[in-house]
Amino acid sequence: MDDPNEEARKLAADFWEDILQLEPMIGTMVGDERFDDKLSDPGPEGRARSEEVHRRALDAIQRFDRKELDEEGRTILAVIEAIARRQLARLGHRIDRFDAVTHLFGPSQLLADFGSMQRADTPERLERYRTRLGLLPAFLDEVGEVARDAATVGQTVPVLVVDRSIAQVERLLATPPEDSPGMAPVPERDADGRRQVVEALRDQVWPAYGRYLEALRQYRSHARETIGLYVLKGGDAIYAAEILAFTSLPLEPEAVHRLGLEDLSKIQRERMESARSLGFPDPESAVAEYTGSGRNTAKSRQELVAFAEGQVRRGWDAAPRYFGRLPRTNCEVRPVEEFREDDVPGAFYQPPNADNTRPGVYYINCSALDQRLLHQIASTTYH
Repeated sequence: MDDPNEEARKLAADFWEDILQLEPMIGTMVGDERFDDKLSDPGPEGRARSEEVHRRALDAIQRFDRKELDEEGRTILAVIEAIARRQLARLGHRIDRFDAVTHLFGPSQLLADFGSMQRADTPERLERYRTRLGLLPAFLDEVGEVARDAATVGQTVPVLVVDRSIAQVERLLATPPEDSPGMAPVPERDADGRRQVVEALRDQVWPAYGRYLEALRQYRSHARETIGLYVLKGGDAIYAAEILAFTSLPLEPEAVHRLGLEDLSKIQRERMESARSLGFPDPESAVAEYTGSGRNTAKSRQELVAFAEGQVRRGWDAAPRYFGRLPRTNCEVRPVEEFREDDVPGAFYQPPNADNTRPGVYYINCSALDQRLLHQIASTTYH
């Protein structure tokens, strides 16, 4: 090996290219438009290809003597190893069975993802987008098969997740294609392009979502009532694999649970101290008083978005005091689309693409305004 550091960088470049082939939406997210006409393969061939890619990466790492690498080279190998081991664990435990039925960034969210990340403002981009829409029916049909397989073997998600997923798809199908988030990539000025996309949505995508909806309805009777994975066969092993993947620490699930309880107890003590310093006997009384004053909720969707925008501006202004390397531009604040707002978190973030031609987006959920307590938003915004 002539220059091990250069070899590590080449391995990373090849591995990244493989990742983009496996997960084209990652390419779209970072702004690599070569993959805007592709979708991942959720079926057996896609899983086999993913296993081959990640095992090959692990095998390649073994050729290196890490003592010969500089800090960047060692970091590159550590990152590749963490990604590969996590994906192999997910494949081994068939986490994709959970991904097939989820209201959080699952199949029902794909059109919203297209709408917020993909552009179809040139003939070439429009063609890539139309091609991707044409692949969506096969993708959804395969995801439906994964869901049916999960129901057969009993590796299912909770009923509440299924119900929220069903509701999301029902609301999407109740939306006219021309008013759906699938139209967002195409500019208003391109009447012919919009006509083509509406036809693809109406004739291909909507029927496919109808089939996926039927698969969800059939799946529901097999869903579990409990929330935790511990009730599933191999549930503890799944927990352990996910903990290792996200933390790189070989912690027992029970130990992580205890850490969570300890942290929660500490937070509750701090909340009690804050409430008493304000003259209240407990946090619940303080929040109830503030909410009852009318100052803890927004009166309109626009007011809630403006409230979050103000926090984002203050965070941007304060950031140079804490960070040396900063984004070139601030993110945008947008309301969550109405078809999915009932089933997603109160707020979440989508990063910009690599060249910053598409800004980062901070989505704020504007449903059930009387339940969106303003004092809870800041922690997410500044995080």
